[in-house]
Amino acid sequence: MGKVYLAYDLRLEKNWAVKEIESGRGGVLRERDVLKKMKHPALPGIVDIIEERGYTYLVMDYIWGINLKELCRAKKKIPGKTILRWGIELCDVLDYLHNQKPPVIYRDLKPENLIIGKKGKLFLVDFGIALIRDRHSAEERLGTAGYAAPEQYRGRAAVQSDIYGLGMVLKELVKCGRYQGEDLCALEQIIEKCTRRNVMERYQSVRTVKHRLTRLLYRKRQTGLLSAAGAVFVMAGCLLLFQQEINIQKQEETYQEALETGARQEKDAAQAYEQAVKMKPEKEEVYLALLNTYIARGETKAGIQRIRELAERYEKRLPREHKLWTEIGRLYFRGSIRDPYFSVNYKKAEEYFSMDPKDSREKRSYLNLCRIFSCYSDEIPWEEAGKALEYLRGMLGEEEN
Repeated sequence: MGKVYLAYDLRLEKNWAVKEIESGRGGVLRERDVLKKMKHPALPGIVDIIEERGYTYLVMDYIWGINLKELCRAKKKIPGKTILRWGIELCDVLDYLHNQKPPVIYRDLKPENLIIGKKGKLFLVDFGIALIRDRHSAEERLGTAGYAAPEQYRGRAAVQSDIYGLGMVLKELVKCGRYQGEDLCALEQIIEKCTRRNVMERYQSVRTVKHRLTRLLYRKRQTGLLSAAGAVFVMAGCLLLFQQEINIQKQEETYQEALETGARQEKDAAQAYEQAVKMKPEKEEVYLALLNTYIARGETKAGIQRIRELAERYEKRLPREHKLWTEIGRLYFRGSIRDPYFSVNYKKAEEYFSMDPKDSREKRSYLNLCRIFSCYSDEIPWEEAGKALEYLRGMLGEEEN
């Protein structure tokens, strides 16, 4: 949006980028408001704003480099490690934006808006359609075809919309990069989850994506080291066996202490439970205890969001048929008397029951009830609901026969 000029400052003897936008366009106010308070090494800073003859000029740091679109067109084979490193850097700047108060949703992630500067450092530019997400913000159908998330075409945007764009950018880089073998499969799985059509099925925070990419990058670095020093590791492993047993015992003691701290519902109960999750992420009981802590505080929705983030981070350690989603589904189905700000939501309940991988009678019963009740308004006609329940009982009876 708008033209960008390269300007030379005779007094300071340095280059600036000057963006020219018609003053009446909303994009200029949006970009100015977003960038003027941002301080991040991957973002250009605004040094001056000039209004003249119906135009606004944003004087910004000039970033020397080439954008990713041009880099791919030049048929440069980008190494796999570089793709991962750029992905991590992009996650870092998105996490910075999403944690502003209120959050900033970028909404236009694409290779053209990503510049690779000196020493291969990544920069994010052009905030013309970024959204400052407060409760008064009006959303528009904005984005670039092929990169914008499906919900943006309906005039909606959330942090998960940027995660979708991140996935599409990584997908583009993989096409023009040197990435193959086992690691390619792992990266494609990350991309696939980032770009799912359903917002709730994507990663819920860029921190989780960054964690996945960092782990993959670390694994690539370690592969060469392990092959060169295998014998050394074997010897070290033998020497560490005894120490490992001691560490396991200490971890169990620390884990139990964390549970006891949380059970006393002290002010640091949530922190204690999160520590317990890190130590034993396979234990469902800790996630549910953490959720109950949030409920007791009257912060149920924040608790559900945190449980989702932790479950995604440790999904490989959790039992395949865990009950976390079912418990959250029940919470949305029944509501909570301990949290007056949390209300029944049958659509949400249906969503979480559907996420339970186990096909059980209980799950089917809840799903049927959610679909029936969600057709009504907040005041459910119980006579009709009773008929629906009778019908459901009949269906379940036939299944048993």
